[in-house]
Amino acid sequence: MTTKDDNPFLGHFVRGELHLFAAAFFKKGGSFIQSIFILRSLAPYQLGLHQLLLAAYSIISGFFHDLFSTVVGNEMTRLAGEGKEAEMKRLFLEYAGFRLIMAFFPAVVIFYAAEHIAAYFSYGSNAVVWLKLLAILFLVDALNLLVLSLLNLRLMFRALSYRPVIGKYIQCAILAYFFFFKHIGITEILLSQIFSLIALLIVLTPTVVRALAPWRGVRAARRTLLPSILTSYGYWELPQNLLKDLMRNIRPFIIKIFTSTEMVGIFSVANTALSLLKDVLPIRTLNMLVPRKAHFKNYYRYLFIYGAKYYTWLAAAVALVGAVGYPIGINLLFPNYNASIPIFYIILPTMILFAFVKLIPIFLVARRRQRFIFFQQLFDNITGIVFGVVFIKLWGIFGMAAGLLAADVVTDVVRYWYLVRTRFLAPYPFAKLFVFDEEDRKNFAKLKAYLFRDAS
Repeated sequence: MTTKDDNPFLGHFVRGELHLFAAAFFKKGGSFIQSIFILRSLAPYQLGLHQLLLAAYSIISGFFHDLFSTVVGNEMTRLAGEGKEAEMKRLFLEYAGFRLIMAFFPAVVIFYAAEHIAAYFSYGSNAVVWLKLLAILFLVDALNLLVLSLLNLRLMFRALSYRPVIGKYIQCAILAYFFFFKHIGITEILLSQIFSLIALLIVLTPTVVRALAPWRGVRAARRTLLPSILTSYGYWELPQNLLKDLMRNIRPFIIKIFTSTEMVGIFSVANTALSLLKDVLPIRTLNMLVPRKAHFKNYYRYLFIYGAKYYTWLAAAVALVGAVGYPIGINLLFPNYNASIPIFYIILPTMILFAFVKLIPIFLVARRRQRFIFFQQLFDNITGIVFGVVFIKLWGIFGMAAGLLAADVVTDVVRYWYLVRTRFLAPYPFAKLFVFDEEDRKNFAKLKAYLFRDAS
């Protein structure tokens, strides 16, 4: 069930995940320090207001920042696998210009309309400052995302690993200054984000130069590539960007409408903790590596069986650690947020579901199934909204947590059933989740060999 390409794939995977996991460990330390500063400075109401701002920003960013990013990233990865540098250069330049233009217009509109927007929502002069800072953040963020796409294309895992670590600790240093010498509010948090991203761009300049070096002697392909990609199957990503993370972004507004702004903050603490646990899973390189195996169709079957198995095992172990550690950490450090503990326990099982199905959307993108992805996201969002609204009306904030879990179960089961029925996936041998067989021993032996080789 293996191919000659297994070892290069596993080698890239292990090497990349080692770099990125080591970085993630230090990043988590920075995130923890940052959480201490923020949660000790903001009351639940202020944290909830901050989360509402970030949710609104994320909705706009998801469309203007990420428009066609999945499709174009997939095509550039395929071109990289085929060694077509001239076409890669052409596509990257075309998409870079497109992304910067798409970021410029909403930033200008938000900046100059800030007073009118703040007046409409009756949030006062502070909201004007927040909106103008978000407009600046929008532009700086666009440049950083462009750099990130270039590093992904070149498989520069070392740079990808230290990039978020540097950014996180720069932001921590700025927040530490405000915490000890001034005060931390929403304005200060936004300023720390902007300055940390600008500093990160400066730090990464030499790395970007190295990433661009292979194109110095390469003339970009003459024919334009972006329009043909977008008109062939990329247009399906236009509605996808509207739907992507829609439920996650509108959830704070649903909570505010049916409960309170304070509950937005309480729920966000539990949800953020769950996201931090999910980040422990080694899934950071898959989007870059799986499309390179698109021509090995049987390999996807093998990867799904054993990848889903190992991710599920790891997720169960991490969830157990979280179940023990979360209430201890909250009660010791952030007692104002101890109402988030039962919420955390309700949503914790979604981590195992997340791990089991993680490979499926990556396969869909690699196989260019944008049409299915669109309808899947539409179904996911409708299900999430319906379950969220119904459950929160029945049981309050705990109902929102239960709705999140129920929606995940329903959407994952329906997606798996449909993909098996249409033969995109073969039925999963669920009994394998509970056994450790000879193939597992071989895989762990290979993994051990790569771990010792790359760690040494």
